[in-house]
Amino acid sequence: MINFFPVNDAWTLVDLPGYGYAKTAGGARDRFQQMIAGYLCGRANLAGVFVLIDSRHPPQQIDLEFVQWLMSESVPFSLVFSKADMVKAGLLQKHIGLFQENIAAWCGELPRVFITSAETRSGRQELLGFIRETLAGVDCLEDRRPRLSGQTGLRPVRTAEDGCLPGQPGRLSS
Repeated sequence: MINFFPVNDAWTLVDLPGYGYAKTAGGARDRFQQMIAGYLCGRANLAGVFVLIDSRHPPQQIDLEFVQWLMSESVPFSLVFSKADMVKAGLLQKHIGLFQENIAAWCGELPRVFITSAETRSGRQELLGFIRETLAGVDCLEDRRPRLSGQTGLRPVRTAEDGCLPGQPGRLSS
């Protein structure tokens, strides 16, 4: 399932299935991967991807592979280390450092990192500020083709071409 969450009738947050969903049987997993790849690579209006990483754990192979794939497809992304309230500060920094070390070999510039907690709401303002900055640099032309204002790789989140305008929730499934 792909879930759409319109925000302030201006942009849409899209929630894609997590890796747990990917642990299904072979055929279903292949369809899941094709759906995600098609969605992320086929969106002319994609502003960016937040890769959610459980900060309680050292880098997981599946997270590293997904980030490497995003980079190979030139999909703009940021890393969001979640559940920061559930791990000691030193271990949290160690896990983030290890993750960055692992991706540095094939990453020209390290992606933006956010540290968050749903429980304490820490990191929320930073994340929202980043979204505001990103969307402020996006402009749409009359023909609905994305136009960038000094920010490479960032595109508007949604246009009429998608078949769902802001404020019109949609739901797709494969």
